[in-house]
Amino acid sequence: MSTSGSGRESNPIREESRGGERRRAFLSGMIISRDGTRSVGCTIRDISNGGARITLARDAIVPAQLYLLSSRHAVGYEVHIAWRSATQAGLKITAEHRLSAAMDADLLFLWRLFLELGPRATTPFDF
Repeated sequence: MSTSGSGRESNPIREESRGGERRRAFLSGMIISRDGTRSVGCTIRDISNGGARITLARDAIVPAQLYLLSSRHAVGYEVHIAWRSATQAGLKITAEHRLSAAMDADLLFLWRLFLELGPRATTPFDF
């Protein structure tokens, strides 16, 4: 591992596996089990076309396959855990679903949860 000027170690394997340049974010978010029965609040720290880094509670139990919602973007991301530390996780985005009241009934729970997240712009995120 190399060390950046800030003194933090960087992980070249983790950096090379990212799907595009990550943009810093500080967004309220939520991760949801694929069946919609469990959800956990999180903070989205950065995001790109291919992934995101989130912060969550140390004791949060997170399944390997899940959805990610942002308080700002009307998109539900299908993701899986790429790496995990005590309070952070790297997520790989595998699919996106535009959220609306007219979406597929099997995923309508994502729209309802998005509406519960609070103030936001209701336009999809453009990378």
